Amino acid sequence: MVTRTVETYGRVDVLVNNAGQGLHVPLEELDPTDLRAVFELNVVAPLVGMQAVLPVMREQSAGAIVNVSSATSLRVFPGLGGYAATKAALNMISQVARLELAASGVAVSVVYPSVTATEFHERLRAGHVLSGARAIPRDPPELAGQAVVFAVRTGEAHVLVADPPRPIVPGDDEGWGALLARQVPRAVTTQAPGNQDAELS
Repeated sequence: MVTRTVETYGRVDVLVNNAGQGLHVPLEELDPTDLRAVFELNVVAPLVGMQAVLPVMREQSAGAIVNVSSATSLRVFPGLGGYAATKAALNMISQVARLELAASGVAVSVVYPSVTATEFHERLRAGHVLSGARAIPRDPPELAGQAVVFAVRTGEAHVLVADPPRPIVPGDDEGWGALLARQVPRAVTTQAPGNQDAELS
């Protein structure tokens, strides 16, 4: 695909790694086979995609890579340990790549959607949609698209899917508060150890 793109357009400007699958199972019931499969799709596949375009982007001294993560990787939620772990791994790979590639003119960004109006939650690898997620209004896919475009245009490291897209610092309460603020009416909450009440997503 990269070869055909270069042959047709002469360059590769943007890579968006958006493919992914959910895994909403308590850790006690988590099948390692399911975890490996989701890790392969959510982490290894984006890495392979990045490796495929990097020689071209380095030669151009320009390019943007956007890895689509999940807001579930920003806080701790029961029942989402396996899935959130894959997205946390993607976050780390993205942040390391951003540092490693900074001098080459390639920007690596992470976009964090919450609950999007797609078939994602109907096609989980295993498990089911958590009760809190059902009560959160689903974002139209266009919002996620706008966040990706924002990341490409600005080169921001971390972008929360919102209207408008919002740059955040992972772990910053203000950024997380912005996510929760638009998820009203409030859904069933859970008290995670060391955390304030937070909606499941």
